[in-house]
Amino acid sequence: MEKRVNFRDRQELQAGDLTNLGDYASESLDRAVREGLTDEKKFSGFAVSKTGATEVTVSPGTYWSNGERYIREQSHEIDFLSQLPLATKKIAAIIATGQTIDTGIEPRDFLIDVETGATEPDSVAMQKLRYAEFQLAYGTENATPQRPTVSTDNLVIAWVTLSTTGVDSIEAASENEFMSTKRLAQRATELEVWRTQAGEQITTLGTDITTLATRVGQMANSTILARIFADVALIKAQLELEDNYSGYGNENFLAVDQSISDPTAPGYSVKVEEGMRFPDANAASVAITLFNPLDPSVKVGSNGLLLPKYTEVRRLSVDTFYQQLSLSQYEYQEVTFKKIAMSAQRLRFGLAMTVCNNSEFWRTGTFDYRKGIFTDKLGRTYQALGTDWDTRWTGSEIANSKEKWIRLQQFWYDTEVEYYQDRVVTDFTVSGSMVAQTFLNTQGGWLTSLDLFFTQVAATGNVRLLVTKTASGKPDLERVVAETTVDAAALVKGSNASQANHWTRIPLVPTALEAGERYAIVLLTGGDHYVGLTQGANYAAGTLFYSTDGAFFQGDLTLDMMFRANFASFDHNRAEIDLGSLNLAGGINDLDIAYEGVVPSGTELGFEVRPEGSSRWYSVGAGDNPFSTLPALVSFRAVLIGTKDLMPGFRLTGSNVKVSRPATAMTHFTKEIILPAPTQSVKVVVILDMFNEANHEFDIVLNDITNASLNKVPASEVNEVLEEKDGTRKRIRRTFEWNATQLPVATSKFVIKSTGTATLATEIFHVERLTYLTF
Repeated sequence: MEKRVNFRDRQELQAGDLTNLGDYASESLDRAVREGLTDEKKFSGFAVSKTGATEVTVSPGTYWSNGERYIREQSHEIDFLSQLPLATKKIAAIIATGQTIDTGIEPRDFLIDVETGATEPDSVAMQKLRYAEFQLAYGTENATPQRPTVSTDNLVIAWVTLSTTGVDSIEAASENEFMSTKRLAQRATELEVWRTQAGEQITTLGTDITTLATRVGQMANSTILARIFADVALIKAQLELEDNYSGYGNENFLAVDQSISDPTAPGYSVKVEEGMRFPDANAASVAITLFNPLDPSVKVGSNGLLLPKYTEVRRLSVDTFYQQLSLSQYEYQEVTFKKIAMSAQRLRFGLAMTVCNNSEFWRTGTFDYRKGIFTDKLGRTYQALGTDWDTRWTGSEIANSKEKWIRLQQFWYDTEVEYYQDRVVTDFTVSGSMVAQTFLNTQGGWLTSLDLFFTQVAATGNVRLLVTKTASGKPDLERVVAETTVDAAALVKGSNASQANHWTRIPLVPTALEAGERYAIVLLTGGDHYVGLTQGANYAAGTLFYSTDGAFFQGDLTLDMMFRANFASFDHNRAEIDLGSLNLAGGINDLDIAYEGVVPSGTELGFEVRPEGSSRWYSVGAGDNPFSTLPALVSFRAVLIGTKDLMPGFRLTGSNVKVSRPATAMTHFTKEIILPAPTQSVKVVVILDMFNEANHEFDIVLNDITNASLNKVPASEVNEVLEEKDGTRKRIRRTFEWNATQLPVATSKFVIKSTGTATLATEIFHVERLTYLTF
C-alpha cells in the first residue's frame, strides 16, 4: 500500500483520518489490478442460465473496470416476457455496469451538545459499496436476427436469443471474461506439457524435411518412368510380329470410340473399358444419400457437401485497427470470374474389376483432364468413357498430371490430387469496385466463415465475397474456390475491433484450403462501404491489392485488410455415416462410386458395405469381397478418418453409385478391316486374362465381306500360358489362324467376330489385346 495514515499519542482523530484508511487501501488495490492484471472492462462469474420459459438468472459475480471491482452477491432474475418478438426472433444483450452506492443502514448516536454530552440517534449508511448493475439492449426482430449495437463503454456478459415462445438460446460473451492468474497458470502448464510431448518431434522437423527433399530429388520422375515403360511395351509388341506380314492391326480395347470395335453391328454386346469385357446383365444407378436425413453426426452444406459434425474456431486473425479504406474510391468495373469445382473421385470395386495390363497405355501420352481427352504418341485422341462421371474420373499419371490412379484386382480408384480443379467451371459476371487481401494458409482445414471489420456501411450496395487461389502471389479470378453475396443490410458497422459484435460474420460453404498455399479474399461492391486496415500484420504473410480494368495492382505494402478466418473443428477423429442402402434385382457383383470430394493427406475416406443377413461390414477395396454370393441388398456407409482439425468430405449432390452384375455371354464385332492386298492367310492373336479353361470359353470367327461368306471358323487354335494367376485362372495368348482351306478365294475385307461365355457371373475374364496379321 503506497499511502498510510499516521497516528500519534494524544493526537486529535478526525473522521477524515478514518475514512482515509479505507480509501488508501482501495486505491492501492485498484492500482495493483489495473497495472498488474487488466485495465479493461471484464467480468467474472455472472453465469447466465435459463430458469423459466421467458426468464433467465444471472449468478453472483464481479464487474471489473479500470482496476475497480463492482460486485453482485446475490443472483439476479431477468424476465423477457414483455420483450418477446411478435413473429420471428431477436437478440438481447445483457450488459454489466457499475456504480458506487451507500448501503448498510444502521442506527448511530450523534453528539448535539458538547457541554452536556447530549446525543441524538439517526439511521445512516455505514458502507460504501461498488455495486454491479445490469442493463438490457435489444436488436431488431428478424428471421436472421442481428445482435444489437452496444457502446464500447458497456460490457456484454451474454447474448440471449428470444423467440415468440420465450428464451431460445444463451451465448456467453466469453471474449469479455476475466482471465484469472489460476487459469493462466493452468493454460501455461498445458502448453508446457504439450511442449514436452511434441517438442522433440518439432525440433527435428527441419532435418526431416531436408532429408525428404534430398531423397525426392534423387528419385526418377514419373515422366521418365512412363517413357521407359512405353518404349519397352513398343519393343515387345514389335518383336511379336512376323517378318512376312502385309497387313496388320492392334487393338488395346481402351476406349470404344477410338477402337476397331463396331457397337452398331447387330448382336454386338460387350463392354470396352481397359479391355473387352462382359456387358451388364443388370445395372442401376442412384445418388448417394443419407440413411437418416437428420443424422446428428454430420453437417450437410447448401451445396450438398457432407462433413462430420464440427464447431467453428478462429484460426487466423488480423484484427488490430490502424485506419479505414473506402472500397468505392476504386474504379467501378465489370468483372468476370470462374468458380472451379471440387476434385472428382471414382472408386470401382467388384469381381468384374480385373486388372488389364493394357492400362499402362494411359501413361504413354498426354491427358487433358479439363476435357477428358487422352492423346497418344501417334496423335490419336481418346474421349474418356461416358458423358458424365467417366469424363471426370479417367485416371492417368503423366507429366504435369493432376490425377492419379490405382489398379488393384477387384478395386479401381481414380482421383484428382488437388482439392479443386478447373475441369468444370461456372462463369459469373458482376460489377463494382474491387479490393483483395492475400494470405498464406499454414495449416490445412475447412474454411467455414470469414469475419470482416467495416468501419462505415452504406444503406445500399451488396458485397460479393470471393475466396480465390493465387497466381504469382496475386488473386486469380480464374480459380475461385468459394463465393457468396452479403446484403448491405447485413453489414455491421464496427468501431471497436475487440468486440465480437462489431465484426460482420460471413458464412461460407465449407471450403477446403491446402496447407502452404496462398489464397485471396476478394471484395466486389458498388456500395460506399469502408473496411478496417491494420499495419504490419506479418502473421498473415499477405498483401493488400486493388483493381483497375480487371487487373490487380499492389496496394500499400505496409497495410493489410482486417479479417478473421474461422475453420471447422471436428467433434471426433472418426465418423461412420450410414448411407442409403443399395439393391439390384438378381444380385450385386460390382460397385461403381463417383463423387466430388476432398481427401487431404493424412486423412482417409472409405466406403463399407454389409450384405443383407450378414453382421459384418466389408471395406470397399480391402480384404474379402462381399459380392461373392451376389447379394440383392446391401447396407452402405462412409467411414471418414482424420483429426479434429482436418477431415475428408464429399458432396452428396451430383454423386452417383452404380451397382451392376455382368452377363455371362459377350459378342464383339470389329469394324470392316480393309487390307492393302487380298490374302488367304490371316492370323488373330488375343491375350485373355483371368481365364479359367474349365468355366470359360472364347472363340473367334471371320466374316469375309469381300466374298459374302460369314462365320469362317479357324483352321487352328493354339494356347500359350503367359502367367499363372491363382492356380485355376491364367493369362494366356490364344492364336487363331485361317489359310486357303477356310479362305478358298482371297479376301481384302473382313470383320472379326469374337464370342465369350462364363459359367458364373462371379468369375469372369477379359480380353486384354487383339492383334491381326495377314500374309
